[in-house]
Amino acid sequence: MRRMSLVTDQGGAAAVEFALAAPVLAFLIFGSINLCMALYSVVTIQSAVEQAARYASAYTSAHGGADPGSTAVTSYAETQYAGPNIGATYTYSDSDSCATYNGSSVGHRVTASGRYKLFFGVEAVSVPISATACFA
Repeated sequence: MRRMSLVTDQGGAAAVEFALAAPVLAFLIFGSINLCMALYSVVTIQSAVEQAARYASAYTSAHGGADPGSTAVTSYAETQYAGPNIGATYTYSDSDSCATYNGSSVGHRVTASGRYKLFFGVEAVSVPISATACFA
């Protein structure tokens, strides 16, 4: 007759170890993916405002100093953003001084702000993201 002891019995040990380690591993994997998406949205929104500020400057130069208008620049910035939906709002100003040239302020400033939602299982944390670019 075989006698079983709880101390020496190894049956099911791997399943218990996996049950303890799996939630931690899943949290690390999904957290890394979530962090990468947040960083991707930061990089793409910065790129979008830089391209929009460049667009406003090029438009002004090509059209004899004519202002492209706030709607055209912000619409262009929206089309340049390729990240996850963060509900970004864009603003354009050519009156803000980005640089000084021959004693007068010049430049085109584009600003964007939005909120990325980091998901932690059941709850989400909203992280503010903003970017500003100036092009003279």
